[in-house]
Amino acid sequence: MVHGKFKFDTVGQGLFYWGILNDNDRQFSFVYDCGSTSKTRIDERVENFKEILGCCQELDMLVISHFDEDHMNGISELLIDTKVKNVFIPYYYLDDYLLFVCFIYGYGIAANIGNIILVPPTDTIENNIEGDIENIDNNDLGLDRRNGIPDNLKVDNINIFKANKIKFQLKKIWEFKFYNVELKPKDYDGIESEIKKKLDGSSLEEFIKKPDSKKKLQDIYKKYIKTYYGNSKQNQSSLCLYHGPRDDLRLLLRCRYICGFDWFGLCKLRFCELISSGTILTGDISLVDSISDKENLYYKSFIQCFEKYLEKTGIFQIPHHGSKNTWNKQILKDFPNSIFVNSACENNNNHPDRTVLCDILNESRIIRFSNERYGVYYKIC
Repeated sequence: MVHGKFKFDTVGQGLFYWGILNDNDRQFSFVYDCGSTSKTRIDERVENFKEILGCCQELDMLVISHFDEDHMNGISELLIDTKVKNVFIPYYYLDDYLLFVCFIYGYGIAANIGNIILVPPTDTIENNIEGDIENIDNNDLGLDRRNGIPDNLKVDNINIFKANKIKFQLKKIWEFKFYNVELKPKDYDGIESEIKKKLDGSSLEEFIKKPDSKKKLQDIYKKYIKTYYGNSKQNQSSLCLYHGPRDDLRLLLRCRYICGFDWFGLCKLRFCELISSGTILTGDISLVDSISDKENLYYKSFIQCFEKYLEKTGIFQIPHHGSKNTWNKQILKDFPNSIFVNSACENNNNHPDRTVLCDILNESRIIRFSNERYGVYYKIC
């Protein structure tokens, strides 16, 4: 019998979501995004998660939706003394990979990373075969080693795969499905040329071994990483994730929430049983189709990817902390059994936007808030 617990943690403006599954003696743990506008707050919550994770201190899967500070600035604290087997990152250009390399080597956490899986836009992946997420180490699921990365920019000791499938299963009891779409222009133009200048003809692997490389790579990362003050382009794309059981298991939701629109009102602890048991995590993705680009119906693409999970989804993360610019009211009809969760700062007037709140409440749907004081926690009964 599988048991599990999941939480949108109390990080305020940002997102830190984690899950731990137990099947007999086997534990599988994963994290989706790990960041906050408050570095102190995210570091505190990461330490708390490590205690929950237990003595093994090993994470099976880390998913980074996109490279924004408020979604990933807690990863350095998470991985400083915790190993992770597989890291899934969105991949559009070589610079996306290089930015992540600057991050993990600049902050000294590369030694704790097993595999990096580059996930390109979903419409470029034609393989419908399901992979076994526990066998990535042995590459039994046939991930593509031809990742397109030049030899002089590869690093030793970390396997780098390019995903040629978007769906994975865990012991035929739990499934994970990714969605990625390219909505943005190239954001990081310049990283490759800047790194090559520092390499001065050597390889990236040789450069990393130099005593002063850590500081230089960290400086490049800080220069190009998007902050929450200027991330409009980067927010257009996020690596989304569905996860849920193969069987129709029931989940029990427990959360504290604040009634109505009064953010400083009475807090209550409520329990409720979910109709459906899957979860969709959306990062900061925009689910609004572009008026100027009618050939690419992005919301339709999102729905097509998750069409088998529309009624199976019981928890739906509202994109981009509840911004009206990334919200699509059609979500309410397409996901009829979902409770909606918003992760944002408690006193942020625009996150969630009043329009988003009214859309949800006017349809008599349920919304729960995860902020710096209260999280949203649910588990398999």
